[in-house]
Amino acid sequence: MSRRRNTALADAPDEYVGVFFVARDLPGRHRLRRGQLWPSQCRADIRGWASSYGEDERAEWSSFRFVDVVLAPPAEAEAIVARGMTRDEAVAYLAAVLEGTRA
Repeated sequence: MSRRRNTALADAPDEYVGVFFVARDLPGRHRLRRGQLWPSQCRADIRGWASSYGEDERAEWSSFRFVDVVLAPPAEAEAIVARGMTRDEAVAYLAAVLEGTRA
């Protein structure tokens, strides 16, 4: 299950958690690339990047355009992070697992 906007977290079933990916490239010394996992999956850590993207750190979480959220059951979310998947890999993995074609 994937949603483009962070507001999806409010609508997610209780058994789903968000996995956070970089939604836009950030050139420079950190070189965060669109689609990669955030180095930290902690909202507070990610919020600190807002100014690097020209956004206000005090803004509502759902307004951040530099974060892309993929919703997943907790076990699959842990596997995505542990394997360091990109957003596209995570979406394909979830589609296969949730449809029962791969474990």
